[in-house]
Amino acid sequence: MKQREFMLKTSVVCNDEGTHCYSITREFVGKEGDCAILLTLYPSYSANDSFRLDSTAFHFLGHMEELGLSKVVFVNLFSKVVKGAKLSCRHLVEDKENYEYLKNLAKAKEYKDVPVIVAYGSSMKTSKVAQESKRKILDLFQENNHPLCQLTCDYADAKETSGLHPLYLGTRCQNLHWGMEEFDISGIEEDKEVESEQKTKTKKVGGKK
Repeated sequence: MKQREFMLKTSVVCNDEGTHCYSITREFVGKEGDCAILLTLYPSYSANDSFRLDSTAFHFLGHMEELGLSKVVFVNLFSKVVKGAKLSCRHLVEDKENYEYLKNLAKAKEYKDVPVIVAYGSSMKTSKVAQESKRKILDLFQENNHPLCQLTCDYADAKETSGLHPLYLGTRCQNLHWGMEEFDISGIEEDKEVESEQKTKTKKVGGKK
């Protein structure tokens, strides 16, 4: 009989009001493994909810061992804490404070060469601000030598749905083996082309006859 002991250590960086959350670090202390940065869309809680474990964290933590990880830093495209609803594209602007935080994170010695797992899913592909934020943040990590990768599973087509979200895999591949593969940043440009084509078609349909 063998007993294993380890502790889940949580560290949260947010503003004083708890309305913006810049990172949540989860580390299994006493367990061997590597570190990764997980890039999602927006946070759903901050330090005001110290004991909360949302669905994204729940699904990802359950697969960290097979991914060879013992520490993960959850960061986002936007830092605004959204509860009970999705982040709205209306009046969405670039999150400059969040970008500055990510810039310092990307350059920190503690996270040198740490892979960034792109996991913001397929949401907001028609949002110009979101698409520009994706490109700017991913360029930032690449410029600082962070490999870009994405989650994958045998029964989930990551190549067609770039940047698979842990919730997507959690509902479809919860009990299957998760892996990581290289993320193709050119897919962001393809999304922009699709968006442009959709706008052109809309104008033609709604135009004068």
